[in-house]
Amino acid sequence: MAVVMISVIIPYFQKETGILTRALDNIAAQTVQPFDIIIIDDSSPLSPDNEVAIRAEAERARIRIIRQPNGGPGAARNRGLMNLSLDTKYVAYLDSDDEWEPHHLERATAALRGGFDFYLCDYSWPGRSSTRFTQCRMFENRAPLNGHADFYDLSRDFFEVIFSQYPAHISASVLRVSSLGHLRFDTRLRRSSEDQMYFLAIAQAGARVVFDNHMGMCLNNGYNLYRNHKSGSIQFSEALLGNLYYHRLLGSGAVQMPEPLKVRNRNHIRGNAIGFAKSEIKYALKSGRTDPVRWYKMLRLFFAPAQRLRPPFV
Repeated sequence: MAVVMISVIIPYFQKETGILTRALDNIAAQTVQPFDIIIIDDSSPLSPDNEVAIRAEAERARIRIIRQPNGGPGAARNRGLMNLSLDTKYVAYLDSDDEWEPHHLERATAALRGGFDFYLCDYSWPGRSSTRFTQCRMFENRAPLNGHADFYDLSRDFFEVIFSQYPAHISASVLRVSSLGHLRFDTRLRRSSEDQMYFLAIAQAGARVVFDNHMGMCLNNGYNLYRNHKSGSIQFSEALLGNLYYHRLLGSGAVQMPEPLKVRNRNHIRGNAIGFAKSEIKYALKSGRTDPVRWYKMLRLFFAPAQRLRPPFV
């Protein structure tokens, strides 16, 4: 079998041992092997060194650890993209707390060889009976490919699908470097929505998208700032601030949107502001205090003109 030149980019920021080991075990179990593994240590509280050091020598030889000041997952992935090997043909992203099925990379590269630029597979969460594609009714958007029962040419506009349904996850995607390797994540989105903006950029680049109804990835529970937090918590409020900033960026012209989507985007802006206010009121009732800085950030994000928008987190 010909060597498939795949680079796996892992943004690494963890507080718990064993998560990176599981990710590397996951990659080692793939039925086609990547050319290299690029771990971006985003000033993680826990170093990746010890978990890499115990790998077999042949595996360590293809692992690179690149360290950088903390910049968030988008900046970490950008650093990985800037350090690809010259003969890398495909890039796969794997968050260190997610898990691939063993055939994930094999299926992705087989689909991309059909002339596509971007691959998405279905995914789920531990304990869930449904998958993301089922929730988003992705199979209404399908154009089956001859000879591939599980691969589908996306028949709807990818931009509209991402904006309206958001069926994608970064760890469930693989891209062709020659057509999409020049794109970068928006580093202003440090804590929320950087993946969505990246997918919209891929859509605007005219990528031909193939999706796979096979469940190739499962989300897991590593260190995450917002996962499993409810309204009334600081983390929930901050997630809404990040999402509000994302939608304000879209509305300010960060990407070109048709008018119907602009209207829906404005509704998202209002919804995030209302959700933030409800969360902060719950927080105040539970804790007996409030944080004027968070309120100031929300009001600034909601009312500031486009040219004066500032990220809520630095």
